[in-house]
Amino acid sequence: MKAAVTWWVDDVMMDEDGRVKKKTVGPDPQRFAKQIQVMKIWDELIQNKDRNSGNLLWTKDWTLWLIDHTRAFRLEKKLQSPNDLTRCEQGLLEGLRRMTAESLAKAVGNSLTESEQEAVLARRDLLVKHFDDRVAKLGEAVLFTY
Repeated sequence: MKAAVTWWVDDVMMDEDGRVKKKTVGPDPQRFAKQIQVMKIWDELIQNKDRNSGNLLWTKDWTLWLIDHTRAFRLEKKLQSPNDLTRCEQGLLEGLRRMTAESLAKAVGNSLTESEQEAVLARRDLLVKHFDDRVAKLGEAVLFTY
């Protein structure tokens, strides 16, 4: 059985177009930058080919919400824009390292095909390697914590 999930986001202040027009990153530029990097990593992992300013929502507390993932979970086993991946939250990198075929299959159930799961894992491997290489080259400052 195929399904879709709808989740209403409360307290939306603006979308990304509105934020850009206001030329703001909110009251905490560091938190803003972290959220943007997590989004970029997530989009690489799931290979979201349709990230655009209309599907980035900012709530009144300056939390970023990612909506519309209808063009995600493609089968390519490469990263789309690795040069955009500059930093990674340490816990996220550790979570990527812990992801196994079994844990992914359990998490997604029958929502993803075996080929889609294999592609996610291949991109996960590339993400981990990307950040391991950046840490080796630039040091632990590549990683941030919340």
